[in-house]
Amino acid sequence: MCGRYKFYRSDKWAIAKKFGVRIEDIPDYADEIDNAPGSWRSAIQIENDERMWTGMRWGFDMTIQGKTKTVFNTKVEGVMESKLWKPRFVKNRCIIPATGFIEWKKVDGKRVPGAPKFDITVTDQECFGFAGLWGTWTNPKTRLVEKTFSIFTTDPNEMFAEYHNRQPVILEPGEFEEWLAPSERPPAHLLRIFPAEKMVVTQVENPTPMKAVKAKAANPEKEPLAAVTGSLFPE
Repeated sequence: MCGRYKFYRSDKWAIAKKFGVRIEDIPDYADEIDNAPGSWRSAIQIENDERMWTGMRWGFDMTIQGKTKTVFNTKVEGVMESKLWKPRFVKNRCIIPATGFIEWKKVDGKRVPGAPKFDITVTDQECFGFAGLWGTWTNPKTRLVEKTFSIFTTDPNEMFAEYHNRQPVILEPGEFEEWLAPSERPPAHLLRIFPAEKMVVTQVENPTPMKAVKAKAANPEKEPLAAVTGSLFPE
């Protein structure tokens, strides 16, 4: 799957009811039609024992082998053994609202410019929630402390394997409360493969070439980082 997802927010009342947040907390920003790593996006977290709609930057900036890299996915495998991810999984779980995500299908085993583009949605759910976790970092440009998030990924189901070898962890609405609730034993059992029969894949007309795009931030007061190229769910 490509490093893009979308979130349409036209029906704020339905969104507030779906995610259990106050409608007045959902900002009046435009629809998020091209969400890319490094941009400022919507998230739901627990704060003072209440579900809160907030903004976070997508991806953790890390120095790996002397180079700065934006890490925007967390593999479910080994999360409880990871010094980086385990503390956040235990204490800082969040939900990332979405209405769909996008993948460019491989051509001869490779992702190439002009490859067929597909929109993936969830059956009978106009919007849904990715399982995520969050942390904080200090923006080197503004020196402000900001929240950042990552989306969990797992193995693909039998249908999605045709498009990518990783897929996002999607929560059922009835799992939101357990996912967000503070607990010493995080709900690892919710990090499972979303079934193929609940996914809808639709080819999008006029495929967009896979190229670097600077994502527009959901918060105009926040300066977006440069978007990264490649797949949302790396090999």
